[in-house]
Amino acid sequence: MQRTEPTERTRDRSAWDRTARPLHLMVGVGALLSVLAALVLTPGDNPAHVAFGGQDIDVPCTLQQIAHIPCWACGMTRAFVFGVRGQISAAWAANPAGLWLFSLVVLQLPYRVVRVWRPGLLPGQWQPDAAMAGLTVVIVLATWFARLTGALPLP
Repeated sequence: MQRTEPTERTRDRSAWDRTARPLHLMVGVGALLSVLAALVLTPGDNPAHVAFGGQDIDVPCTLQQIAHIPCWACGMTRAFVFGVRGQISAAWAANPAGLWLFSLVVLQLPYRVVRVWRPGLLPGQWQPDAAMAGLTVVIVLATWFARLTGALPLP
């Protein structure tokens, strides 16, 4: 099989990936730590809690305490804990946006590995990351609004 020379476009992607390698490593390690933390935690006895070592962890929501409304992140940790165990319906019930975010974090693992060890293989520079970040913000805010208006149940 004859090897072809990289095109200008491939060289540009490769150069960008190399300079962004620390960012890709940081995001990849953060994603891995999030998944590992979700594996270590378990669903708590109280439906609003997670547990570590058999002890329920109660993390009070500041927004709920001050304004008496649930914050956009209420149920995110439980969504990750259920998601890592494959309990999709429980993750959805905890926070639908949390299930989206969990899926996105899991997908970061192979994506960042490719970006670090095979620079230039994937198209795009910062555009895919920015698009996913923007979509995630929209999903989180839409879910929060749906919960505040009663279209989705509160955690």
